[in-house]
Amino acid sequence: MSAGSLEPPDRATLARMSERSAPAWEVVASRRTKRGFIHAWGTASGERPAPRAIYLQSEGPDPRRVFGTLQCRTPTDAARVEVGFSLTGDVAPHDGSALDWSIVLEWPDGRMQQAALEAGGAARRVSPWQRYLRTAARLIDGGDFRTLFSEVQRVLAPEAWSRRDPAAVLAWLRRGGSRLVFVVDHGLGGGANVYGMQRVAELARQGYAVLRLVPDPWTLGYRLLAQRGNQSRAARVGDLAQLRQLYEGLRFDQTWFNNVLSFVDTPGVMAAVREWQVRGALGETTFLVHDFFSVCPSWTLIDHAGRFCGIPAAEVCARCLPQHRAPFLGLARGATIPEWRQRWAPILQDVHEVRCFSEASRALMLRAYPLLPRERLTVVPHQTSELPLRRVGPRDGGAPVVGVVGTISAQKGSEVLRELCRYLRDSGSSMRLVVAGTVELELAPEIATVTGAYRRDELPNLLERHGVNVALLPSVWPETYSYVTDELMQMGLPLLVFDLGAPAERVRGYARGLVMPIAGPEQIEAALMQLYARHVAGARGASA
Repeated sequence: MSAGSLEPPDRATLARMSERSAPAWEVVASRRTKRGFIHAWGTASGERPAPRAIYLQSEGPDPRRVFGTLQCRTPTDAARVEVGFSLTGDVAPHDGSALDWSIVLEWPDGRMQQAALEAGGAARRVSPWQRYLRTAARLIDGGDFRTLFSEVQRVLAPEAWSRRDPAAVLAWLRRGGSRLVFVVDHGLGGGANVYGMQRVAELARQGYAVLRLVPDPWTLGYRLLAQRGNQSRAARVGDLAQLRQLYEGLRFDQTWFNNVLSFVDTPGVMAAVREWQVRGALGETTFLVHDFFSVCPSWTLIDHAGRFCGIPAAEVCARCLPQHRAPFLGLARGATIPEWRQRWAPILQDVHEVRCFSEASRALMLRAYPLLPRERLTVVPHQTSELPLRRVGPRDGGAPVVGVVGTISAQKGSEVLRELCRYLRDSGSSMRLVVAGTVELELAPEIATVTGAYRRDELPNLLERHGVNVALLPSVWPETYSYVTDELMQMGLPLLVFDLGAPAERVRGYARGLVMPIAGPEQIEAALMQLYARHVAGARGASA
């Protein structure tokens, strides 16, 4: 999402903007506040076009804005659009419950809609269970039973609703007499979580007892997930004080920092980790570079204007961060970049290994932390235990059909796709897009088809069914690795990526790949046409 003005619009400004024919969208939301943090989640729905941004805004002399993640959930051929949102941020020194909050919807043409979140406001406050039932009804109506099943599994997972005493869970974990391993991880999904769960499973097979610490955004607290053999226990921890008390007597043989993104009060968590590190409680420690959260709270290194920043001078960062809309940025408690790296530097200095998954990631880490011992920064590409996907025969149906795979958020290139679709529509191009997965923003339905969630083993069939013959990875951040890049190369699809991070590093050696600088939609279309002409054109009914 693009940045707005430094000062949030006040109620009068929002009212004037709302009068400019703002669409009357329905907002249904839940909210929780705790110790200076707020989390709001829900859905906004209405007629096209979809808003480009949804955020929380407080009223009063010191207004706050809280940003987060969005997901456009409605198929592209539907008349109405539904956008899910999850917004989490810091409102200290205020108690979030004492402030009046509104959900603000913002459209690309400047129109805005404000929906008060308080009693009697335009945003309908519902309990989490009411929202879950509403989502289930929408999925049933749309026939999306796969996503429904996945959501039911997530909501009803034992660890999500555990009421166990955390001290009892730790006692159970230690009773087995096994060596202990500590894993710090987020619960946001994606490749980092896949890697983390594979690591936990491997450690359990080796006979270790594993304790995972993950954030719990729904309670603005933390969860402990303990695994011993094939048995598991879970418990919730309300705050850092309780967490510190629980860890007082613990000693681990190993610690894996898989990911620290989205932890409530991230600086406080980092301080606690450093305390445990100093007293020798963490054992042999490995820090995994799945993103660049240790470099900047904007963990993708995307600046406030939506571009890869390249890790500039601190004064550039000082101008950028106050204007930034990155999800979870508020959890950094307003730290400047020098303060942020001063907190991370001793942790990174004292780990046994900083494991990168590409040379590009290693170079960026050393740019931010030039004093780190270079021999400790290793490069170990991901090894997947899953079977390779079968090859897809790109067939020439007379025009390029461009496949985009995954959950396409802002950093994954949702704005690139939106602009490309607009350009293709307005120029009368014969090129079409198929998104196998989901996308944060609404795409022109005349150009793009969005399939929704899919199973990995079904991906080749799904792409063939839609006639995909060329692939695009529109990511605009220097990904530390990319499972999607692996999968597209396994399937043998001609692939275009931007010259950033691990995908570019690997596609340079791919015979059907093309690497280009980030550019506008006209240049992207031309590059895709080049791939199509070279590898697909004329391959009717047979593999190219």
